[in-house]
Amino acid sequence: MLKRIVAVAVCGNLAASTQDPRGHVAVRAQQRRVAERGSANQPWANGYSEEEATELAYIAAAEGCKGDMSRWDCGQCVKTPGMTDVRRQDVNDMGAHSMVGRFRGRCLVAFRGTDSLRALVQDLRSAKLVPLPGCSAGGEVCKVGEGFLQCYESLASSIKKDLESIGCGKTMPLLIVGHSLGGCLTMLALFRLRAAGFNVVKGYTFGQPRVGDSVFARAFEAALAGAQVYRVTNRDDPVPHVYLRGPFQHVGTEVYYWDEAAHQTCTGNEDPMCSVMHESSLLLPAIKCIMSKFICPHRTYFALEQPLPPLLLHCDARPLFLPH
Repeated sequence: MLKRIVAVAVCGNLAASTQDPRGHVAVRAQQRRVAERGSANQPWANGYSEEEATELAYIAAAEGCKGDMSRWDCGQCVKTPGMTDVRRQDVNDMGAHSMVGRFRGRCLVAFRGTDSLRALVQDLRSAKLVPLPGCSAGGEVCKVGEGFLQCYESLASSIKKDLESIGCGKTMPLLIVGHSLGGCLTMLALFRLRAAGFNVVKGYTFGQPRVGDSVFARAFEAALAGAQVYRVTNRDDPVPHVYLRGPFQHVGTEVYYWDEAAHQTCTGNEDPMCSVMHESSLLLPAIKCIMSKFICPHRTYFALEQPLPPLLLHCDARPLFLPH
């Protein structure tokens, strides 16, 4: 969540052209060249994979691109060839958005980050913890951010229908990904879809705030046993700390990037040697995010990617190798 709550986490990116106005021929040629990164139906990586995480960051960013995504020819799409059967859902009254598809044959759900005033309102509502129906741990009821829950519930039935419509039934391995607000919806989707019987095997979030309380954290850990859930954080990204520890608690395994090219896998939900060590000194990063997205730690995940990090590309940008 960024820009207005500390800077907005939205989307951005591209499509190119040489032979027609939108450049589908050139884009597809580039997709064939990049396709070597992975082959159809290969399993998700076992454990954290930076290559896999980077590709999924592009997909999370692509979810924010407007319009018909079925051709998969946006800027991030060029970086992640092999996405088919794309289905989009938009609940604009809440600023809630999801995308379902098959990435090289594998079932995937992606969620968009904060991209509108209505989504920001849902972010703000999430400061209030409310009971999560059907969730408890140790005899206590789980609580999650109200806005997050409202956004997810507005999409939940459509996501299930979309998965079924593309052959991603409950037995198929499923990965879920999102950035910022989309990361919060990812965590709720992981929990809810696993409870509904879906074969949720992996999840990635980038710059995700805390979603719920310590009871939810315990219930999440128990429900997602056997699944691999990675919460990727950037040094100085202020958004993961928007909702304070105490009332809220993180879930998933944190992968903390303390440098552009260096990361560590953290222990526990709130490892003091990872991003949480910076939560008392986030004023400057917040100011950076307000000043420019290009220096904002919430948007510069995988900063060494060229021509720009995944979350900084523009949906309508041309690949640099093509004439403008």
